[in-house]
Amino acid sequence: MQAVSSPMPTSLAAKYLGNPFAPNTAIHWDQFVLEDDVKKVLDAWRSALTAGESAKVNARLERFDGQYRWHKLRIQPIFDDARVVSGACGIAMDIHDFVKAGEAYEVGERRLRFALDAARVSASARGNGTWAAAPRASGLSSRKSTGSNGRKPKCRCNGSSTAFQRVIARGSLAS
Repeated sequence: MQAVSSPMPTSLAAKYLGNPFAPNTAIHWDQFVLEDDVKKVLDAWRSALTAGESAKVNARLERFDGQYRWHKLRIQPIFDDARVVSGACGIAMDIHDFVKAGEAYEVGERRLRFALDAARVSASARGNGTWAAAPRASGLSSRKSTGSNGRKPKCRCNGSSTAFQRVIARGSLAS
């Protein structure tokens, strides 16, 4: 893909990109794409040229403040009568917040799987096959803090801490 000499973009696009556009100048598209994503965008463009359809790819573009944000790119090659590319028309939709929300969701999923694995190991260590946490271990017991003899009852966590150590040791917590 070569530099594109095109009419001035909308004022919103110019503001978003930091107004790099001067009248009658060639702008090379890859100056806005994160270096790690350039190959992916080129591959999508080549595929679009072969298929004669628009390129569809997600890539990170540099914003006016230097921050790279995820965008969904749609780039339509424009062919002349001889089927030679004479230009392109495209759109870039900022999807950064959606991508980051998806990543946060994945982290939450991994943490939940870790907690469920720890609960299974804990229940297995108690040998009763139940998932219920021991009331004392959770601190949610409604019983008095002292027994009838005036002493604190023994902790009934039944090896929960060692169960957590086993889960951590076998690497179930993926960060």
